[in-house]
Amino acid sequence: MESLLIKIDNPLHVKYLAAFLKTIPYIKSVEKTKTLTDTDWVLSSQHTATDKEIEELCAEMEKETGGVTSELLLSKGKKNLEKCLRKEKK
Repeated sequence: MESLLIKIDNPLHVKYLAAFLKTIPYIKSVEKTKTLTDTDWVLSSQHTATDKEIEELCAEMEKETGGVTSELLLSKGKKNLEKCLRKEKK
């Protein structure tokens, strides 16, 4: 199944086009999505992040506190892997 992204400036035209598209038998669904904001780009599969956006995201992530550090993640992962390997040997 294929998807098509259409950008329309006038909200009234969106309503009319959606109503028209719903009358076409081979169209499976028509849905209006919310307009993406500057911070929504991470959630969109329709937008490839630019180098600047990736750098900004990394900078924001570095400022975060109280999360899981890579050291903690690696430590837990190593312990779980060792546990699984011991079970496998038995």
